[in-house]
Amino acid sequence: MIYLDNAATTAQKPPAVAQAMLRTLNGTYGNPGRGSHDYSFRAQQVVEGTRDALGTLVGGFARERILLNSGVTYSLNLAIKGLVQSTDHIITTVCEHNSVLRPLYETGCELSFLEMDENFRPNFSKVNSLIKSNTKGLVMTHGSNVTGAVSPFEDILDVAKAHGLWVILDGAQTLGQIPVDLQKAEDEAMIYAFTGHKSLYGPMGTGGLFLGGALRPTTLITGGSGIYSFSKTMPTELPIYYEAGTMNVPGLAGLCEGVKFCTEAIQTASDCFDNLVNGLRSLKKVTVFHPLEGPATHTVSFAVEGYASGEVAMLLEERGICGRSGFHCAPLIHRALKTNDDGLMRLATSCFTTADDIVATLEAVADII
Repeated sequence: MIYLDNAATTAQKPPAVAQAMLRTLNGTYGNPGRGSHDYSFRAQQVVEGTRDALGTLVGGFARERILLNSGVTYSLNLAIKGLVQSTDHIITTVCEHNSVLRPLYETGCELSFLEMDENFRPNFSKVNSLIKSNTKGLVMTHGSNVTGAVSPFEDILDVAKAHGLWVILDGAQTLGQIPVDLQKAEDEAMIYAFTGHKSLYGPMGTGGLFLGGALRPTTLITGGSGIYSFSKTMPTELPIYYEAGTMNVPGLAGLCEGVKFCTEAIQTASDCFDNLVNGLRSLKKVTVFHPLEGPATHTVSFAVEGYASGEVAMLLEERGICGRSGFHCAPLIHRALKTNDDGLMRLATSCFTTADDIVATLEAVADII
C-alpha cells in the first residue's frame, strides 16, 4: 500500500521516535517533577528536552512558554474557552477545522467569517471591515487541512497588533512542514497551537502550544503540580499552571525525536508533492483544490467528475493507495467550495513519500477516470 493520508497522521516515523519511547519504559523512568531521585530527574529531562527541541524548531522561544499536552484539539479548546467570553466578537475564517469552530460556537460569542481568495486563503483585505468595538481576537488556521493553503502569519500578527487584538493560530498542518519563526512573536499576544503526530513525526496524543505575550487563558484542568501541595488553587507559574497531572513521558520522548528530525532533516516531500499536484492538474475530469501560487503545505484535495469522494477513495484503495475522502472536519470550506454534497478526495505526502509512489498514484487516478 502507498500511504498518502499524512494530513491525518504521518504513519511512518523516524526509527528514533519508537526507540526513544521504548527507553522510557525500561524501568528507569519515574514521574517528572514528583521526586528528588534519578528516576524522576530522568523523566523531567525528557519533558524539558522536548521543550528545548520545540523552541529550536521555531527559531527560539522561552521554555516556560511552551506548554505540553495531548495535542492541538486540547490546545485550541484551552486557548478559546480560556479567553473568549459570550459578549466578545471574534473574527475567524471559512477554512476552519471543527477543533476551532466547535469551541468557538460553545462560547456563544459573536462570529464573523473571512471568505477565501482565489488561492484558497483567508481574504485579509476584508479583515478591517469586520472589526467592531467588541472584537477581541482573530482565531484561525495557519494551514488548511483541505486545500493546503497557508495563511500569511506576519499579516495576521500585524492586523492584530494594529487593532489591539490577540491571535490564536491552529498550526496542526504547518509546524514541522513549513518554516515557522515564532521568535519575534514571543512578546506578541499570540497562541500557536500544534500537534505532534502529523508533520512533527511524533506519536499520537502529543502536542501543545506556544504562549506569547501576556496572554493567560484560564486553564481547563487543575490538580497535582508537584509544588505548593497545601494551596487550594493551581500554582500560577508557567508552565505548571497549564500542566496539571502526570506528563506523557513516553509520548514526549518520541515527540522530541520527531522534532529533532524535522529540525535537522532536509524535507524530500516537496518535489514529490509538486509532481503529484501537477499530475492531477493534467488529468481530464479532475478538479484540483490547491493554491496556484504562494505558500502551501503538501496537502491537496480533488474531485473526479461523476464520482463522490467516497467512491474515489474506495477505488484508489483497491489500487493500493491510502488517502482520505469526505469533509475532513471542515464544513464551512466545503460550502464555500460548493463541495458539501460529495466532499473531496485528499492526498498528502511526507518526507518518506517516493517518486515511484507518485507515479503509481497518478496512474491509479487516471485508471479511474
